[in-house]
Amino acid sequence: MILDVIRVTAGIIFLGYASFSDLKTRRVDDKIWVIMGFIGFLILIGQFCSEKMDPVYYLIFIPIMLLFFSCFLETGEKTNLLQGRIKKEIWFPLCVFGIIVFIYLAYRFQVHYYLVVVFILLLFFSFFLEAEEKTDLRKGEINRKIWASLCVFEIIVFIYLVYRFGLDYLLLKLITIPLFMLFVFILYNLRLLFGGADAKALITIALLTPFYPNWTPFLRYFIVKDVWPFPIIVLTNALILSLTIPIAFLIYNASRKDFHFPLSFLGYKMDIDSVEKKFVWPLEKVKNEKIVKVFLPKKDENTKEEIQRLKAVGAKRIWVTSKIPFMLPLSAGFITSFLAGDIMFRIVRMIWGI
Repeated sequence: MILDVIRVTAGIIFLGYASFSDLKTRRVDDKIWVIMGFIGFLILIGQFCSEKMDPVYYLIFIPIMLLFFSCFLETGEKTNLLQGRIKKEIWFPLCVFGIIVFIYLAYRFQVHYYLVVVFILLLFFSFFLEAEEKTDLRKGEINRKIWASLCVFEIIVFIYLVYRFGLDYLLLKLITIPLFMLFVFILYNLRLLFGGADAKALITIALLTPFYPNWTPFLRYFIVKDVWPFPIIVLTNALILSLTIPIAFLIYNASRKDFHFPLSFLGYKMDIDSVEKKFVWPLEKVKNEKIVKVFLPKKDENTKEEIQRLKAVGAKRIWVTSKIPFMLPLSAGFITSFLAGDIMFRIVRMIWGI
């Protein structure tokens, strides 16, 4: 109970600060995630000590922490941890050591060798291959879509093998931490998560809150407690809460008597002279000397040039959509996961009356 309070308090503080920073500058310092993740690591150690766990379980933290730090470190010729760089000759032996530790744990808990091979491949993909636009194995680079596809396949196989051969219960719960981290890597490399800060936040949440909270009033609101990883609940809650944004846009536009379907759900009108000073994307552009509406603006377009073209054809007020950082619903999803459980499960209960 006390550890749950510490976890949710730390999460609210760090995610709240990250949300404020992302909203104001669209940047979040990596130090926030490193400190938050280190706090999560210390809490896990404290939990293991208080529950007098077998010391061998502590070894799983080595590959977990290596995977966590791989998000923030780039290999290079020199080590400068403040700049997020580590020498290749240091990083690669550490990763090899992490894999060796997992092999020992597999031997210690008599894990089926199929599971061992699959998980080692997942660690190998994460530690030694960088997801890039093109594949060059000599440089340790692989196309991000190929990398993501391989990882998805390996995770599916791993889940099947766990179902088929079983696994030590506590070891399984701990392995869900790196598996969720890999899941976030996949979402990011498939561009399903656009912000690097969002991906790092989810990875850090997996380390800070890997287990379900123990306060009983809300346990019945988790659909598959202890099987479905708790960070997944945080993510799905965040996605559901983000659906309130179009409703907020509609209410705001209705108060100003601005209506256009579907733009009233996607953004709002703004004086064209203010657009470049705000974190927004135009929902209008010039095509064949005429102003046309855009429902899905391209994030890599030159906004400044587009605004000049709109001004040239006489536009005064245009529809725009805010660059709302996903960090905001993610922070809200984190809080609601502790206070209300699985929102999706609550919705299902209401619909089906269960």
